[in-house]
Amino acid sequence: MLDVFASVQIREVASIGGNLSTASPIGDLIPVMMALKAKLKIAGQLGFRWVEIEDFITDYRQNCLQNDELLVGIGIHDLKANTHFRTAKVSTRRDLDISTVNISIRIQLDENEIVEEIILAYGGMAATVKRAVKAEQYLIGKPWAKEVVEEAKAYIEHDFTPISDARSGAEFRLEVAKNLLLKMFYEVSR
Repeated sequence: MLDVFASVQIREVASIGGNLSTASPIGDLIPVMMALKAKLKIAGQLGFRWVEIEDFITDYRQNCLQNDELLVGIGIHDLKANTHFRTAKVSTRRDLDISTVNISIRIQLDENEIVEEIILAYGGMAATVKRAVKAEQYLIGKPWAKEVVEEAKAYIEHDFTPISDARSGAEFRLEVAKNLLLKMFYEVSR
């Protein structure tokens, strides 16, 4: 994701905290942090508090920060040896462009390639970055195999009702979201 994140000029002055705090549904780093189960350290007049990334974004372009608070840190645990993390972005241009749809996946497989845990965090599919919970539930306990992932793609339609806007139509977004899941299968299975 960082290879296609903004322009050089933006990268020189931007911050990860700023990207998260804008709470954009197409922000590149929110799905990444969601899949990584990030905890955010918030400082205010009363001290510090930690917030789960999924509780940080409260609505379209809204976060849980109070008027006297700042996001000052991000905590991410190391991934276990049998956990895979991947991310992908679809946009009109390769660089310098915000996402039409993006995905970050965290998947933990057992020794038999059975899905023990999975997070499918999508941007551009709802008013906020959102997990594909029904697709996740379908995949847990099943083999990480192409035919199973193909079946899981059908649940994406139950997880999201995307809008049409200047970037893309709703039908296109649904197809891209399904295809990104399949792309993540191939990425993890390498």
